[in-house]
Amino acid sequence: MADNIVVGAPVATSVAAPTRFLIPLNFENVGQQTEITVTLENIVLNLFFNLNPILNILFLSSYTLNKSSIYFYGYQCVFGNYINKIDNGCPFKFYFVDQSNGQNYSKNSENITYEALSDGVRLYAELR
Repeated sequence: MADNIVVGAPVATSVAAPTRFLIPLNFENVGQQTEITVTLENIVLNLFFNLNPILNILFLSSYTLNKSSIYFYGYQCVFGNYINKIDNGCPFKFYFVDQSNGQNYSKNSENITYEALSDGVRLYAELR
């Protein structure tokens, strides 16, 4: 049984902006796969990029340094949503934003590739 229900009472809202981090990426002369170590505040994790040569699109995996926790494996890098909304407890949600200089990758529904990441497509991490 519920107590103290008041219909029409003002709803207490507290909207706090989540903590976001820009992860600067610039890839030159990379092959099909590359791995980077990222430190966000005091959390260290690995990001593993794998280019699918048939689809010409990057896939992203994330895990701890010693690989004791694999947060997610092989999620397609796409625009418009968190790529790891569902994962194995990663403290961050990752998403891509097209800030390219006139390339309009997202507007033209182009794939996210190493070239796109070096040409203005940005990777952000948002603390859960």
